[in-house]
Amino acid sequence: RAGKESSQLVAGVVPMLLIAAFVEGFVSPSNLPASLKVTLAVVLAAAYTAYIVSCSRRAELDGSDVAVASVAPATLPRAVSGV
Repeated sequence: RAGKESSQLVAGVVPMLLIAAFVEGFVSPSNLPASLKVTLAVVLAAAYTAYIVSCSRRAELDGSDVAVASVAPATLPRAVSGV
């Protein structure tokens, strides 16, 4: 079971690391307009948030033991929970 969970974790993290490497290696040092860089940052942040939310909901439905799915909104900082 631990091996399966570990491989799922790696499968989820590797794409994020590759995207971050691309952004830091090519986008950050480029001469692209700041507005384009900010737009890319917003799009990537929205995609990351959607990915995390969808994975946590899927894990919650499957009954998996996932920390993101089991965090109660009351335990989150105010900025995150909106309370």
